[in-house]
Amino acid sequence: MIRWLAPWLALLLLVPGAARASEVVLWHSYRAAEEKALDHAAQAWAERTGNTVSVVAVPFGAFDSKVETAIPRGNGPDLFVAAHGSLGAWVQMGLVQPWSGDPALYDTLRPASVRAITWKGTRYGAPLAVKSLLLLYDPSVIATPPRTTDALIAQAKEHTGGRRYGLAYQAAEAYFLAPWVHAFGGDPFAGGTVDLDTQAQADAFALTKRLAVDEGIAPLQPTAALVARLYRQGDAAFVISGPWFVADVGDRPIAAAPLPVVSKAGAPARPYLTVDTAFVATHGAHPDVATDLAAFLAGPEGARIRQEEGRQAVTLKDAHPDDRCSRCSSSRRTRRW
Repeated sequence: MIRWLAPWLALLLLVPGAARASEVVLWHSYRAAEEKALDHAAQAWAERTGNTVSVVAVPFGAFDSKVETAIPRGNGPDLFVAAHGSLGAWVQMGLVQPWSGDPALYDTLRPASVRAITWKGTRYGAPLAVKSLLLLYDPSVIATPPRTTDALIAQAKEHTGGRRYGLAYQAAEAYFLAPWVHAFGGDPFAGGTVDLDTQAQADAFALTKRLAVDEGIAPLQPTAALVARLYRQGDAAFVISGPWFVADVGDRPIAAAPLPVVSKAGAPARPYLTVDTAFVATHGAHPDVATDLAAFLAGPEGARIRQEEGRQAVTLKDAHPDDRCSRCSSSRRTRRW
């Protein structure tokens, strides 16, 4: 019997891909359309390669801590998608691998996204999408978004009263303060160390105080949950947030415009750019296969799925987003999510 089975076992081992199929574990913190698009792209790669992929959603608030505790113990993913902001810390903690795939991938991506995942001359991961803060608004009550902060204040006052606010955003977070700081000419990291004792910081804090305290158009203790709830209920006409906010608004229409020019500074608010990146984790079971999946997600087919279905601003140079608004009335044109 054993002699009869041996040739068939040998033949099975020679079948292309039969012995090389791997299961890649992919972690992310996306929701709604972004989550569905990522899963679709991952499964498209799996069908093409004969591998399997397990896509696991991890809550955003717990994502970093889970990555930092699971990966060193060998309980983490092969690949994870996260914003690039923690890259330096993750490199020093030994959590992410340098890019070992075809370096030509980076030539097809937007240069700013490649710079974002470069740490001390070494590149890590495959940049997937870029995000930044925007002025989001309810097109059912706002006909034309303001272009300056003075105009924003004036319009927001018209929609403030009772339990309603003209503007809602996480004013206490440094990430949301940064656009005002930059408009006033500040750069906290310019000298290689963080410097918060500057006139630009003081001017930015003064503008924040004016919006919430002096003008009273924004809540005094804003949280992400509060901002989302206010908008869903129609109690916030304007919101400062990013594309991720759309997952929280339910069926309420939403439109987007650039952040306004800061009237006192005479310069536009300039938010930080966040780059969502597919990082190959250390201690993963299949680093080479995970690298191939990351390259697919960033490449033409993966980018197309994420852009069309997930409404992402993808990093691929050749991607040209559709400008039609799928969440607003057909008579309006705005950024499509």
